[in-house]
Amino acid sequence: MSIEMKTYGDRRWLYSALAVAALSTILHFGAELYLLEEPAFPLDDSWIHLQFARNLAAGEGMSFHPGRAVAGSTAPLWTGLLALGAWSPSLAIVWSKLLGIVFHLIATAALFSAARSWGLSALWSGLALLLFVLTDWVQWSALSGMEISLFLALSTVGLAVHLRWVGADPAERGTLPWATLWFALAALARPEGLLLLVLSWADAALRWETDQDDLRPRLQVGLPWALRQALCATIVLAPVGLYYLSISGSPLPTTFGIKSAGDGGVGLPNLRDLWLMVRVVFQPQPWMVLFLGAGLVASLRQARRGLLPVLWLFALPIAFSVLAGGARPNLGNFGRYLFPLFPVLLLVGCRGLDAATQRLPETLRFGAVRLRLRPLLALAVLAPTALGVLPGLQRYLTNVANVTDSDVAAGRWIAENLPPDARLAVQDIGAIAYFAPNPLVDMVGIVNPEILPYVRGDKMGDHPTRLGGWADFLRQSSVDYLVLFPRSYGGLAAIGEVMPGLVPVHSIRLERNITMAADELLVLAVSRSREAPGRE
Repeated sequence: MSIEMKTYGDRRWLYSALAVAALSTILHFGAELYLLEEPAFPLDDSWIHLQFARNLAAGEGMSFHPGRAVAGSTAPLWTGLLALGAWSPSLAIVWSKLLGIVFHLIATAALFSAARSWGLSALWSGLALLLFVLTDWVQWSALSGMEISLFLALSTVGLAVHLRWVGADPAERGTLPWATLWFALAALARPEGLLLLVLSWADAALRWETDQDDLRPRLQVGLPWALRQALCATIVLAPVGLYYLSISGSPLPTTFGIKSAGDGGVGLPNLRDLWLMVRVVFQPQPWMVLFLGAGLVASLRQARRGLLPVLWLFALPIAFSVLAGGARPNLGNFGRYLFPLFPVLLLVGCRGLDAATQRLPETLRFGAVRLRLRPLLALAVLAPTALGVLPGLQRYLTNVANVTDSDVAAGRWIAENLPPDARLAVQDIGAIAYFAPNPLVDMVGIVNPEILPYVRGDKMGDHPTRLGGWADFLRQSSVDYLVLFPRSYGGLAAIGEVMPGLVPVHSIRLERNITMAADELLVLAVSRSREAPGRE
């Protein structure tokens, strides 16, 4: 990807934003090391990625438990990159954070290129850049140990390449499917990238002609173009898809079905769901959400420059609502599955801001004082996001502390106090699997999808607690201990109804919990066949 530098102002905006991005992530990491005394992650999912990567680096293939391949990695490309540094436990965590920072910087540069290719001025492109690097959830993502920054980088690079191709004269367009390549790679970082890939094809295939006030689409590509796109996507996606198909019977990771499908199957979009998703992006970017309407109208009026930012911005939330099928859509912790929308939210919002301020005078005079209105407006738009940086840092540190004080602490306690061959049934599998040598049964179903019919399918049973099938599966699996947050399963009394005789052997209580499923994590002995340590 090349970045088109039209003026010295372009370089100044880009370099300033990159400096802010690098400085903010380094300060986040430094605060983490200083206050928490060790690097860690804000979610247990990060440890899941690292466990997959460690086994991959050890030659065990795509497995969570050595020797058993499973389609549980949502982001196989991220897993492969983590594996390059996962061979050393002391390096693995730092390596994941370094990768996150690098991809964060790539996404920042790509966003500037996309903004300029989409016709935004240097001022509004620079504003979009600063809003992006100061967004608390974007900074959180860069150090999260998860695939978010990788997906942001690949999808935004693809967006920049796509918009440059769409906006170019047909005679000057290249024939190689570069945008498809980037979007296909993005699909290996998040399955939602498949939707982005299809939307990019639709946007590239149509050229919008203006007939008076009407916009009319005209097909501008032929069969050779379509075949090149399909071939490129197949070459990138087929190996992983076929590998997952051979393991699980589906080309998609097991997490896609677990986290996306509601009990009622697919359905129509729900306004309640869409409002819930708007709230995720409104808190860090209120002005951008307020200017979306103007941005949509301005984008349609300039449809020849491409509509992919608008299509992606609106299609992804609708897709989540449809897949939920009437249930509450699973947006990931803190709505993180929507974080990839921040770049296009900023592009469309800044376009709306640009359109809304076209008739404003350049300056206002107060006696001898002259004020330039647009830079002042840009500062006003930037203020809420900038003011969210420190609260965002505090939340990030609390997230890391919560995971470390619960799941990581439990994994270390288990490694020191339980027999290494004791079979565990675990709610949060990541950190416990990473730190404890014990065989695990995943009660959520990411790496043990065979549990799913027992927890939400035809084997669930009719026990009033809705835990009958769950208990049957755990008994069939001959587990020795449960490691869970009891509140997630209706409380200890409800669990005791379907699995009588459980003995608490270890308890962890969180004082300032904003991250985990509940405030108390318990290790419960299923039987007295093994000598259990006394409860602490």
